[in-house]
Amino acid sequence: MIYEQACRTPWQHVLAHCRASVKFRVPPPFAYLFCIAVSLKMVSKWSSEDVVKFLDVYEESEGLWNIRHSDYKNKIKRDSAMLKLMDELLKRNVPVESVEVLRKKIKSIKNVYRQELKKIEKSKKNGAGADDVYQPKLAWFKRADIFLKNVVSSRTTISNLVLPLLYYIISHTFIIFIYMSIESY
Repeated sequence: MIYEQACRTPWQHVLAHCRASVKFRVPPPFAYLFCIAVSLKMVSKWSSEDVVKFLDVYEESEGLWNIRHSDYKNKIKRDSAMLKLMDELLKRNVPVESVEVLRKKIKSIKNVYRQELKKIEKSKKNGAGADDVYQPKLAWFKRADIFLKNVVSSRTTISNLVLPLLYYIISHTFIIFIYMSIESY
């Protein structure tokens, strides 16, 4: 089952889904085109319930998300875990076309999670009181926060405007220091 799903192209998946779900009549030459358009639109976006189901299954596959786990650096085990994850999601009626699409979904969910963390940190830095701290409105944020908070971190950035100023200050301080030490001789 896992191998068959992984080898199935997105088009084959869409056609299989279409044959199983069409309940109305479309003229035969246009039936598959219509089904492909409808199925692609249906499969491309997950509901909040689908994301929560995904997070429930994803948490169990610690080798996929925990960088400190021994299986995280083993590509063969990670690929196997990804196939198992995909199979489990399909069993729970979460639409997944391929492993590549699943990887993109994972990346997208982690990026949204990071953005929400940045909003929380930014609201704390602005001197907001306890009542004014940003509260994420995503239905699945708390579920993801349970296991991703220790692994996913927001990347710190340095403004490009600050670096030239620091360089200027450091270089001129060094020149003044050399000049002062020459005068003292």
